[in-house]
Amino acid sequence: MAPRSHSFRSHPRPYRAAADMILRLLRIFVPLAIVGAIFYLLIDRPQTVTGRLRVTSDVKGAEVLLDGMQVGVVTDTTLSRVVAGRRSVAVRKSGYLAEPEVVFIDVKQDTLTVVTFRLIERAAASRDSDSIGFLESLREDIPVDWEEMAPPSLSSDDAARHRPDESEEEFAATEEMIEQDTALPVFAAEQTPVRAQEGITGASIVVSSNPPGAEIIINGDSTGHQTNYTFHDLLRGTYFVAARKQGYISKPDIVQIDLSRDYQNELVAFSLTLDASLPSPQLTVSTEPIEGGIRVAGKPVGKGRVTLDVALGKSLVEFEEVIGYRTPESQLVELTPETTSMEIIGRYERLEGKAFLAVMPARTRTIKGEELRVWVDNELFVDKLAQKLDGFLIHKLVAGKRLVQVEYQGMVQNVHVDLLDDEVSTVTFAIESFLSKKSLRLRIEPVTSLKDWQKRTRKLAIVEQK
Repeated sequence: MAPRSHSFRSHPRPYRAAADMILRLLRIFVPLAIVGAIFYLLIDRPQTVTGRLRVTSDVKGAEVLLDGMQVGVVTDTTLSRVVAGRRSVAVRKSGYLAEPEVVFIDVKQDTLTVVTFRLIERAAASRDSDSIGFLESLREDIPVDWEEMAPPSLSSDDAARHRPDESEEEFAATEEMIEQDTALPVFAAEQTPVRAQEGITGASIVVSSNPPGAEIIINGDSTGHQTNYTFHDLLRGTYFVAARKQGYISKPDIVQIDLSRDYQNELVAFSLTLDASLPSPQLTVSTEPIEGGIRVAGKPVGKGRVTLDVALGKSLVEFEEVIGYRTPESQLVELTPETTSMEIIGRYERLEGKAFLAVMPARTRTIKGEELRVWVDNELFVDKLAQKLDGFLIHKLVAGKRLVQVEYQGMVQNVHVDLLDDEVSTVTFAIESFLSKKSLRLRIEPVTSLKDWQKRTRKLAIVEQK
């Protein structure tokens, strides 16, 4: 007997068998699909590289445009998560003209780039044509037929060889005709530059560089302007534009611009890189009287005091907030080939609050004041007092989580304490020994009111720090 073939139809419950098979397939392929999707999202998805852009103007409230599009903010402002790469920046404000009109910058990853504009009132912005050395390189749009303008003239050799049968009167007349004919080309040549410089309307050249502040050279001569700058109402012709900044190498070296039509607006952008042969510029930043956080060009660089290598040009130095202190103002510093090192200080100003901090020994005994030092948020409050005491109380602290550091007999320990308004937070310390090793232990006591704390310590020698 031939064996029977099995199929869904021969199964007593064909639909249930089909469903079971589909479930088995789903159990295999669904986890694979999920793993593949996670792999795509976490690994294959392209990561957007971004930087920060700060746009400022001498007249505040100017609308900011990035790549020609409104971004919904006004100067002064800092844009975060700007896509890295070559970007154009412009500002506009009713009643003002921006100088320069547009700036091209290179936004770099995790770096703060600063762009500054000058705004000029339109009523006071009647500009004269910028004076630029003119080159006679572009003449295709003004046809000049030199042969028609310069009639043939006799050479001096031909004039000297007159015919033997020519009389003296005829020879003198010939010489007079030669002098008149040879004067014609000179006259035509003197008038030609006037025709060649026939004006065009509204032509301009915008010159920018990153970093800005480079001297603008046009047709081999200094214009007296620095990038970023816009030259207005220029004559037709060819202009060779270059940017020069000491300590930097400019790319490209020179750009040729041909102005030949009305309202022609040309943009020239230079990238300036530090000359590697120069010494590396250094910037030192410190904070007083506490160790505050420091950021340079938008990046955290350390706390308290840091020295780092930076590029020539402008760098924005910022300071992080510390509870209980007024944050120092940000500073925009500039290093040049003449000034390759600089040191600045950010001064934190302590604010007055209503919280109290007491530091006392854990066991009832006198403190050796000359061996005690106490800091709050890295600001030194007690520095080796020349007296014996049972504890001390610091007044007028701002409430919040504060870092308290105690040094006693050469051992140091710190603890975070929550300070409350009109309350006394107490930190006690003790020296513990284990075998031959000693350590300093700090402990936070329950918060109490100032009145109750004073009752408890009225028989002790307490030094108060205002």
